[in-house]
Amino acid sequence: GPMLMVYLKRPRLILQAIVVTALPLLSYLYIYIRGAQHPEWRGQGEWPTAWAWFVDFLTIQQGRDELAPGLGWQNFFTAEFPALMGYELTWLVFIGGLIGLACLGRRRAIFLYSTLVIYFIFCWTYRFGNWFQVIIPAYPIFIIGFAAGLQKLFGGRDRESGIRDQGARGGDQETGKNGRWPSFIIHHSSFIILLLVVLLAYRLATNLPRANQHNLPADTGLDPGWTILADSPQTPAIIAGSFEEKVALDYLRTVWGAAEGIMTTDPGQLDPASLEPTGFNLYITRRAAAATLDLIDTSGLTPQAAGLELIALPNPPPMQLPASAHPLDVPFGDALRLAGWELVDSDLWQVALYWQTSTPLDYDYTVSVRPLVAGQPIMVEGEPLIQDHQPVWGVYPTGRWSAGVMIRDVYALPLPPGVKPDAIQIVIYRPTAEGFENLAEQIIRL
Repeated sequence: GPMLMVYLKRPRLILQAIVVTALPLLSYLYIYIRGAQHPEWRGQGEWPTAWAWFVDFLTIQQGRDELAPGLGWQNFFTAEFPALMGYELTWLVFIGGLIGLACLGRRRAIFLYSTLVIYFIFCWTYRFGNWFQVIIPAYPIFIIGFAAGLQKLFGGRDRESGIRDQGARGGDQETGKNGRWPSFIIHHSSFIILLLVVLLAYRLATNLPRANQHNLPADTGLDPGWTILADSPQTPAIIAGSFEEKVALDYLRTVWGAAEGIMTTDPGQLDPASLEPTGFNLYITRRAAAATLDLIDTSGLTPQAAGLELIALPNPPPMQLPASAHPLDVPFGDALRLAGWELVDSDLWQVALYWQTSTPLDYDYTVSVRPLVAGQPIMVEGEPLIQDHQPVWGVYPTGRWSAGVMIRDVYALPLPPGVKPDAIQIVIYRPTAEGFENLAEQIIRL
């Protein structure tokens, strides 16, 4: 109609309306930029480019799964929809804003009410999903309505009474003639400002504890990375780990700068033969090794326990005792000997044992380490403190050992406060049909 023709002749107004309408899309631009800057924030999955991830984010299966139940009539209102809007805005602003929009005049009220209806329908369909992110751009509409309602409630009525009072006193009836605002405007402006300050303080006091994600008990996402770094991997290093371990290490490297010189990869992509000439030290975590060691070509490799979580994959295999170890030559049977030991500086009490065999062993033996004080075992809750496992956290059984190769094995135990072992008892045994058969038993002074 005629009104449409009038607007079509005002391209600047149309452009401004388009820009205002597109403002909520800035949130998606923000998501893309942050996702491009921090790949570790993208979630589980692999994407060749940031754009490929963003397209997958916009069409994510999770969103489709959330939309499907939202199209049904069950649970028309949920525990969060629409109650969360009242909690975030306060019910006073939420209800007052809805009522106050009617004070903006017929055309503006229809426009803003229609906008809220569109938001309501869209958020209702996504009430089982992330609708609370979509509704945020509509919050200013509630604020506008609330402000309009306050102005109507206090300003309109009191302006009339104030003007009548001024007329009765013979004062100026128009604001500004004498350079001063009428007292009723100052009085109620102060009240409105005080009300808004109280509402703001209330929201901060209520929302901050809920929004503050700092140092929560459940903030354990970086723990796998810190645990790996506690093993002091030699850099430059490539570490094959689980998804959680990779995300933690990548975050610590890119955000904290705490894992410099460390790259991560999937266990299935760890190719020692091709990576060894690059000069990187290769590691795999215990968690990844337990799940995917069969996917890695370990021929020619001799896994070494690098610590509590890391397993080193040196190539060529070590043949000499490191200078940091205390040398020994304690036999365990005819072919196996303990070549040395060293204590590891760690939160847990850790001891590293260095083994060497003169000939290949016929069985997969288990090593039992028992710390002693004055010749007696350390008791914890009525039980002696013992740790048993096959060498290198079960990754490198003795039946696969090659003659002459030095094998580093680590044992870690939580000692009671103030207890310092002065010796360890080492028992080497294997299971049999009748029970267990010991190969040898020795006590090593520390």
